[in-house]
Amino acid sequence: MNIDQIYSNQSDYIQQLLQVSENGEVYGQYKGYTFHSVFQPILDQAGNIFGLEGLSRINSPKVDSVNPYKFFSS
Repeated sequence: MNIDQIYSNQSDYIQQLLQVSENGEVYGQYKGYTFHSVFQPILDQAGNIFGLEGLSRINSPKVDSVNPYKFFSS
């Protein structure tokens, strides 16, 4: 089994799921759901931004927003 071929096929499949909207946002569609990223600022005690937390948002045509726990669990 050639690991390079497996990685390449997986990468190609993931790339097929990703699209770019007219305003430049990258999003993915999978099984009727739309996945996109949002970034929430992390503030220090003085209120200055010192980092960002990346979050995934999931939308469905049936309901606007889908609870991430449907796809991800801890």
